[in-house]
Amino acid sequence: MSYVDPYSSDPDQVCPYNRSHIVSSKRFAAHIVKCAKVYSNSNLIICPFNAKHRIEPHLMHSHINYCPQMIPGILDDVQMKRYKEWANQGPTNQENSGV
Repeated sequence: MSYVDPYSSDPDQVCPYNRSHIVSSKRFAAHIVKCAKVYSNSNLIICPFNAKHRIEPHLMHSHINYCPQMIPGILDDVQMKRYKEWANQGPTNQENSGV
């Protein structure tokens, strides 16, 4: 059973690979790397602006446009177009696309 301390100043986050994993923000990055290995058959895609964001393929286009960590100019227009196309391909074609 997971316990979330309501008095903690460190907000907890829910693991995108297993919703029963509730992790402190300080440990979240290490946790999702570990869970990504355990759940290697997951189809979650890593956000190009924040590696802590793991997004389902059908939501990636929207996420790229509205990601709070997106900094204009980080990806040029060509790279952004390629990334959006790649994200919309689906998980079966992404391994072969070389992105």
